[in-house]
Amino acid sequence: VSKIFLMDPIQGRGCSYLSTTSYVMAFCAGIICTSALRSLIKTPPIIIRIVIDAYKTVWVRGNTSVDSSVIEKYCLKNLLGILLIVFLFLRSFQFSYWMYGYLMVGTFICTYQVMLIAGRTGLALLGRFATFVMAPALVLFNVGFAQAVLMATFVEITAGVATDVMFGRKLGRLAKVSRPLMRQYQLLGLIIGSVSVGIIFWLLISRFELGSAALFAQRAQARALLINVKEFDVLVLGIGFFYGSMLRLLNINTALVLGALLMPVNITLGLIIGGGLSIMSTNKEEWYPFWSGVFASSSMWMVIGALQLI
Repeated sequence: VSKIFLMDPIQGRGCSYLSTTSYVMAFCAGIICTSALRSLIKTPPIIIRIVIDAYKTVWVRGNTSVDSSVIEKYCLKNLLGILLIVFLFLRSFQFSYWMYGYLMVGTFICTYQVMLIAGRTGLALLGRFATFVMAPALVLFNVGFAQAVLMATFVEITAGVATDVMFGRKLGRLAKVSRPLMRQYQLLGLIIGSVSVGIIFWLLISRFELGSAALFAQRAQARALLINVKEFDVLVLGIGFFYGSMLRLLNINTALVLGALLMPVNITLGLIIGGGLSIMSTNKEEWYPFWSGVFASSSMWMVIGALQLI
């Protein structure tokens, strides 16, 4: 509806000087800016609440003692080693000392908050908090495209791994699995994931066109829009920002609208048909295992198709 009755008429009457791709990207970037601005407004209260919680824990409750159990719990030696490796890696991408310090502090704050929300609701809001760190850096520092991508990726990976470890520890406790054994298996999983994810990404991206219907990567495209926001047409960017604000006032999920505008038509139609079928179902949870199998088989065939093209 947004595309047919809003975007296309505006382009035909006032923005015909832009190509379709440039126009759509600028319009969607405006919508992304509304979400980013709304997220940034929420950042100061979150930081203040974290500082207050830390103050109550350390000073009010008197938890200031540091013994061997605390050092073992947080594995300070491993932490310092990881920070050094990350520092050397980021320095190879021209990260300044200030950028590195900003990233570490922002990552700590966002990871804490993501775990807190995930523990209460079961949802890990990785993308939103990656924006908390990346968006201010675009203004505070001379951040290039690769540096911005690394910042957002680092925050999302750190918060995602921490949340997954937290859920795993809770599951292990409920299943009465010993803590050392659970830690060993989680470490093994992290190593396997770290080694294999790069190979899988290279295989998929090199065999399928990134951004195509087969490898759409909607969230990655939305992140790229935010990074390149300065390069878009100001008028179209403003129209998209205004429309995103209207969607917010109408309590319509801007991420869903944005995804539909960026997605290929065949995927959008498939989602619409799937939504219609879900309305007709009396017991949706009964079909969750079936559609999980369909989703898994689709992913497996993508990998098989990529292997066949080697």
